[in-house]
Amino acid sequence: MNAENGTTELAQAANSSELSQAPGSGNSIGKVEVAKGNVFIVQADGTRVAAKAGQPIFQGDAVETDAEGSIGLVFADNSTFSRAEEGRMVIDEMIYDPSTQEGNSVFNVAQGVFTFVSGQIAKTDVDAMTIKTPLTTIGIRGTSGGGTAGSAAVVATATAIVAVAAATAMSTVQET
Repeated sequence: MNAENGTTELAQAANSSELSQAPGSGNSIGKVEVAKGNVFIVQADGTRVAAKAGQPIFQGDAVETDAEGSIGLVFADNSTFSRAEEGRMVIDEMIYDPSTQEGNSVFNVAQGVFTFVSGQIAKTDVDAMTIKTPLTTIGIRGTSGGGTAGSAAVVATATAIVAVAAATAMSTVQET
């Protein structure tokens, strides 16, 4: 229950019927599908744990990979995210109601190579799924894509990115 507005925010763990409230409810919003090399989950309280297949993911978690690491994540709405070496991403928000297939997700990709396939959330509202990078915010409208996030530039490739809002530096989006 959200004390500010009195609403209950729901999410469903991938491949499970478990409902969860976000944030801070202790219920997962997804899971690690595969983890290779040195991959870590930094929980909202700062606890850093090695990632492993089947491990639950929670809102506010950061995902970090080193030079030899890679990870695949599956979220409650069946969206997927893959991260390659030298990456960092924070799951700022993942709220999903499986009964209406509506929700909101915000992923903050701070560094490294990433790919994604959007799930149910991106199909419901033009502002429902967002990927933020240090230089760009990408609005996702039911698609798959990828890119590289870093301090110098952002290059993203996707099948159908509809909205890109550039921050202070140049970014490139290519349709494939």
